[in-house]
Order: sequence, then structure tokens, then C-alpha cells
Amino acid sequence: HASAPCCSTCLPHLFAARARMARLVVLGMLGASHPFAVFAGAPFTLELFPKELAEERGAQCLDHSPAGYYIRVQDPQRWVVFLEGGGLCVETVDCIIRAVDSPTGSSKYWHNHTTPENNHMLTEDSPLNPFANWSHVYLPYCSGDTWLGNSKGPHLTLLGLQMSGHLILETALEHLANTTSF
Repeated sequence: HASAPCCSTCLPHLFAARARMARLVVLGMLGASHPFAVFAGAPFTLELFPKELAEERGAQCLDHSPAGYYIRVQDPQRWVVFLEGGGLCVETVDCIIRAVDSPTGSSKYWHNHTTPENNHMLTEDSPLNPFANWSHVYLPYCSGDTWLGNSKGPHLTLLGLQMSGHLILETALEHLANTTSF
């Protein structure tokens, strides 16, 4: 059988990505009541993607505002990434409502130091949190597509709204790799 062609420049990137993934624990869509959703330490800081990067990569919310993530750096060698849940906007009107006045459709409604859920249970002294001293990344959900969208532009059927959850996730991981010890 024929194998996929790979060049010598691809292999180092592949091995580096695998090494990062070995240190990465994804707690995607567990929900705030799950005991492992309890984080410790300093407050989260919002990192919105620069407008140019968001537009180039398609990493934008439903309303085309730049997506981003919340980060709390503690142990630079260990990372937890939490993907906020939020469900699919099934009808066009659902997407419009999210985009107009909700953090699940626009980053305009995200706060600088608290996650969109305003998680009061993010405590530093929980014995249930095996990741308490790890670095934490919280990706707010603003694309209405269950993290699957890969559109870099507006959808006509959604009256110009954009669904790019997968692109947001890819951009966040790449941004973390380029700006932190992730």
C-alpha cells in the first residue's frame, strides 16, 4: 500500500505536537458541576485573538467578533484545556439571538477576568481537583456549531453569521504553542 508523502520538515512538527498532546488533558464539555471542572490559583485572563489573526484564520464568533480564550498560567509544563459546551443553534433565529446579545455568540460580552459562566466554584483548595496546580485554558463557546465549523466567512443561510468552532480551537492551540510553554 502507498503511504502518505511526508517531508523532513513535517516530522519535527509532528513529534513536537505529539509531545505537547502527551502533556495535555482535555476536559471538554464536562459542565461546571463536574468535580474536575474545579480549577485553582490566580484569576483567568482573557486573550482575544488579534483582529487580523482572527480574520485570517476564521477564528471568529457567530457575529464575526474575534474569538479567544481565558488563561491561567501556573505550572508551565502541565496544561488543562476546557472546552465550554453550549449546544448547536439549530434554527437561524437561535444563532441570531446568540449573536445579538449573548456570550455564546459574541466575544463582546466576555469579561476580562472571569469566564462567561462566571464559575464561582473555581477554587484553589478543592481536594477533588487533581489539576489544581496545572496551567488552565478555558475556551468559551461562541460559534453555535459544537466546535465543528470550519467556515472562514459568512453563511447566506444564517443571514451572514459565521460558524467556525473548529478553526477557533485550531487557532487557540496554535496561539498557545507560539506564546506560552504549551
